[in-house]
Amino acid sequence: MLSRFVLRSTVGRHLARNFQSSSYIANAEAPAISQQLSALEEKSKGPWNELSGDEKIAIYRQSFKQTVAEQRKPGESKWQQVFLGTSILTLIAAGIFMFVKTKISPPVPRTVNKEWKEAQRQKMLSQRTNPIEGMSSNK
Repeated sequence: MLSRFVLRSTVGRHLARNFQSSSYIANAEAPAISQQLSALEEKSKGPWNELSGDEKIAIYRQSFKQTVAEQRKPGESKWQQVFLGTSILTLIAAGIFMFVKTKISPPVPRTVNKEWKEAQRQKMLSQRTNPIEGMSSNK
C-alpha cells in the first residue's frame, strides 16, 4: 500500500518540509492515505537509516510537488500563451496610445509645419543669427 504514495496520482498538494497531511489528495481513499502519511511522518522523526526507499520517496513526494528531473522534463511549453499575452498587451498599449494621440492630446502647433520652419530658416539667414566663423567657415 505504501508504494501508492510514489505514484503521482495519489500525491496532492504539499506543505513544504513539515510533513503534515496534505490539504488535498486526488484519491477516493483520502482518509486512509492521510493516516498512513501521519504514521510515516512519525516514523520519519526517527533515524532515516531505518526507512526504506519507498518510505523516503513517499516523504519526499509529500513535501515537494515535483522532482528536479520532472521539472526539467520537456513537456507542454507555454510559449503560445506567453506570445498571446504579450501580443494582447502590446495591442492594448498601442490602442491607448492612438486614442490619446488622436482624441486627448492638443492639436499640433502651427510652428511645426514645413512652411513655418523654412520661413524661420530664411529669417535666421537674413539676420545672420549664429554665424559660423573661424578657420572652418567659407569666409
